[in-house]
Amino acid sequence: MKPFVTSSHPPYYCYFFTTKLLTFSLLYVAFLSTRFLLLPSLPDATTVLAMLYSTLKRTLVTSAFWVSTLAVPLVLTTTELGSQFLQNIDTSPTSNHGLYLGLGTVAFSQFVVILYHSLNLSQKSPKYIQQSTHEPYSFLSAVLKHLTNLEGFVLLTTYLSLYWTSQKMPPSYYTYSPSIPWPSVFLSLLTTDFLQYLLHRFEHVLPSIYKKTHKPHHVYKSPNLFNAFSGSTGDTVLMILVPLFLTSRLIDMNVWGYMCFGSLYSTFLTVIHSEVEHCWDEVFKAWGFGTPEMHHYHHRFFDGNYGHLFMYWDWIGKTAPRNRNMSRKLK
Repeated sequence: MKPFVTSSHPPYYCYFFTTKLLTFSLLYVAFLSTRFLLLPSLPDATTVLAMLYSTLKRTLVTSAFWVSTLAVPLVLTTTELGSQFLQNIDTSPTSNHGLYLGLGTVAFSQFVVILYHSLNLSQKSPKYIQQSTHEPYSFLSAVLKHLTNLEGFVLLTTYLSLYWTSQKMPPSYYTYSPSIPWPSVFLSLLTTDFLQYLLHRFEHVLPSIYKKTHKPHHVYKSPNLFNAFSGSTGDTVLMILVPLFLTSRLIDMNVWGYMCFGSLYSTFLTVIHSEVEHCWDEVFKAWGFGTPEMHHYHHRFFDGNYGHLFMYWDWIGKTAPRNRNMSRKLK
């Protein structure tokens, strides 16, 4: 079955992107207006321009990064080029093209992450999460280890390939619906992180389980971005593969949605291990999304921030830093 194709792509998507741009502009103006209203006094013109430039720069970098990680599914579902590509491949449930597209999306998103991290580190004064304990490392060696780590993408790729080719995934995962089901994508991220939170906390509670599974990952008390998938096979199976499998059985998804989910999930798990701050951290923290500071706290003190993608479960479970010893600070 071929994906749905409409002949009105150019005018429709011109309208679509124009409305999105106008909406973003209005929200941006509202954000700046609110920010100025909350100031005790109106700053001078130089300060205002500096604030505008800083905010605009952070907004552009954040948008460019996260949209780029989703470039493959966005192009395939919103452009004529994507429609033509899909017309020339086998999109039947027995075809492996959906698997290749999914793995390709994750691979491309990791390329974006590595490129972004390289640029982030090349700044004049990178803002290290733990300045006093950060250890220099070989960037190229770290990249190679990150991509070939048995407990990381090798094991994840094997799991996804076997799950797909065995035809054991729910039927909806093999379908090419016309659009990306964003509510299902976000719900899958929430569900996976909730299950990961429970199993992560479970590993820490039982010393015998912790030593055999999660302890190898905690040798990094001041982790860097490329330590994200360094650990043990047992840890990857228990805290990553089990939540992924259970989430797939609970939430319906199509090929596009699972591509977006896989990209966002792998990107989040990687960037929260970053040794330096991201320009979006302040906003993400306000919205309850995971940040490197949150995850570094967990690696340093072991007793809080068991969530990865979100902070919601730590707030509910009273395992966020504000519920712990406030004298503990990252240095």
